Amino acid sequence: MNDIILFLLHHWALSGAFILLVIAVIYLETKGSARGVKKISSQQAVQLINRENALVVDVREINAYKEGHILNAIHVLPSELSDNKRLIDRKGLAIILVCSNGMQSPALAANLVKQGFSAVYYLSGGIASWKAEHLPVVK
Repeated sequence: MNDIILFLLHHWALSGAFILLVIAVIYLETKGSARGVKKISSQQAVQLINRENALVVDVREINAYKEGHILNAIHVLPSELSDNKRLIDRKGLAIILVCSNGMQSPALAANLVKQGFSAVYYLSGGIASWKAEHLPVVK
């Protein structure tokens, strides 16, 4: 125990940076769930698609979508999410947002929750993690 205290005292800048990093990770992880948005893995997405007929919404650029997307995913530009007729009809059902790497989807998912959608998810790691797990994509 004394070794830990001595280390912390001698390396206060490193220890402080580590504590701030831990706080930032906790904040970012809880921020999405507090807004009603749920991060899911690729395997959880497969289960939602198969068991609950979840709608997969790909929010990448059209060229990226055409290069390969999840089977039956619809393409919707982020600017079109608020007034998209295909989504409004699915307000009570599960929606999974997919972007390139999981960075854009959380904010877009939070906007859908604000619009009254109840079961909104985003794919952790985006389509990159889907492909990394060797899950199928279609063109």
